[in-house]
Amino acid sequence: MSFAKYKGIIAITLCFSYVYGGQFCLSCSDAPDMASCRQITQCKNEEVCFVHKYSNDRDQIRYDMGCSYPEICLKDEPGHLFGKRSDHNHILCQQCCNDTHICNADLPCIGHIQDEVCLSCSGVETPTACFRNTSCNKEEVCFMHKYRTESGKLLYDFGCKPASLCVHTFNNLFGRQISEGKHQICEECCHGSHLCNRNITCNHLSQNSENGSCSTTYECRSNLLCLTGTCKCQSDAYYWGDDRCMSRKAAYSHCEKSKECKESLQCTNLTCQCNDTEYWNGSACIIRKNYQQSCQISTDCKRTLYCNHQHCTCDHNDYWTGQYCTERKSQGAYCNSTNQCKPTLFCKNSTCLCPQDYFWSLSECIPRKPYGAYCNSRNICKSTLSCKNSTCACPNDYYWWSSSKCLPKVTECEYIESSYPDGVYELFPDSQTSVLAYCVGPGRKWTVIQRRFNGSVSFDKTWKEYKYGFGSAFGELWLGNEYMHLISNQGPHEISIKIVTSNGDIKYANYSMFKIGDESSGYVFTVTGYSGDAGNTYIASMVGKRFTTKDHTDSTQCAISYNAGWWYNGCFSSNLNILYGDQFFEWDSAVHNIRQSTMMIRKR
Repeated sequence: MSFAKYKGIIAITLCFSYVYGGQFCLSCSDAPDMASCRQITQCKNEEVCFVHKYSNDRDQIRYDMGCSYPEICLKDEPGHLFGKRSDHNHILCQQCCNDTHICNADLPCIGHIQDEVCLSCSGVETPTACFRNTSCNKEEVCFMHKYRTESGKLLYDFGCKPASLCVHTFNNLFGRQISEGKHQICEECCHGSHLCNRNITCNHLSQNSENGSCSTTYECRSNLLCLTGTCKCQSDAYYWGDDRCMSRKAAYSHCEKSKECKESLQCTNLTCQCNDTEYWNGSACIIRKNYQQSCQISTDCKRTLYCNHQHCTCDHNDYWTGQYCTERKSQGAYCNSTNQCKPTLFCKNSTCLCPQDYFWSLSECIPRKPYGAYCNSRNICKSTLSCKNSTCACPNDYYWWSSSKCLPKVTECEYIESSYPDGVYELFPDSQTSVLAYCVGPGRKWTVIQRRFNGSVSFDKTWKEYKYGFGSAFGELWLGNEYMHLISNQGPHEISIKIVTSNGDIKYANYSMFKIGDESSGYVFTVTGYSGDAGNTYIASMVGKRFTTKDHTDSTQCAISYNAGWWYNGCFSSNLNILYGDQFFEWDSAVHNIRQSTMMIRKR
């Protein structure tokens, strides 16, 4: 029979009957064959279709068809459901289905009559009202069905049926069928004695629950089986849920007890889950992956680890202790390696520290502020700087040099590190007043006190200008008589005078001792210990002479005549400060025009 054959009947049923929302089934009682059943009913959502084949007391084959609960169905082989129902004398077979509408139209139901003597009645109000008996086959057993009709009447059926069709279960409502449909309350089967179903009581409470002793499965409640003398669920894949064996639940299912969960799972926080050291791979709990092991998702990894680029790793703010991830350590904390410190920190001398010229700002190292930047503490300025008046500045006794670093305040170029390049540095001849000077090597540096090479600077200056110097340390200059005095009086000093003639000849006049007096002495000039090739006559004539300028001259008026300050010994002596191009120097009894001149001193 096909579903199409019953489409019209289904439509009429929908219009005139209560719709439960489940599938449609054929629903007849005492039908001579399955093909003669034309009535269709709609089952409840949880019900399935069934067929019962039985022989009545006149040995006629009859069929009941309708809806039943799946709990009352047995399995004869995987996937084929058999209905459990209490009907008439000899129940030959019963089957259930739920795959299509009116699926019970095509169910095969084959059985044969067997013999054993049992009470055989249908629809009696009390067990004592049954006086009819019948002979069953060897493989059949006696049964009693207790059920309630839809009108509320409590009735009993007695008879024979194959032992395989006995299901020892109970429910508040079991079957629903045609007309006065039967709602089974319980069933009991028995065998081995004459009319044994006369004395059995149909009461599910008489059956044993889980772990109760038994000799046959009939003695066990619901779908429990009698295994090795004990009522048990059929395998470890099931658990006893107070009234039936149920499939154990998979990971992440709701639960109340661990026995409800699949093997290796446990019920924690009302959820089936693996223990902390394991993860669910879809079928079982396995040991979580360790640090740096391969993974697919974060739940594969040990607690505190997560899966990043298919490897178990800590968060970037954590580090691996060997057992778990913990937060990286902050500035100043003890450490064994840099990976224990927060990002941007490194481990130095067992302490988490920022790199040089970085400072810790709440959560990270940031570059220290440069010279001249705003500050509120010394820590945020570059390592060589201090915070003075809310500004990053060099510490005391240091000065900012060449827009790059703090250098010690030194009195002369001698104290500048020899590795530093030749160039302009700030000197502090009296530790307070500063002056820019050109320092030149190689090795220990000389302090340039006079330099001329292009005539860009006029040397026709006053006493005060000569006292504090003029020109530029980057070009032509006079350092200043006061600074020469201060420097040359801080221990023994030497002087080197370099001259370049108009012919390009280079000559030197070096003296192992050099000193300038104070202002009150007229910055008197003193040298001794000559060496070199420029001759000694000219410089030796200046020894003991006072310095004169156009506004601070002597009776010779030479400074006015030659428009330059100098240690004059007669107006026609050699002079390196007169008008550029007219300078001259005398050696080998000859006067030579000077194109360039440099005077420099150094501590001896």
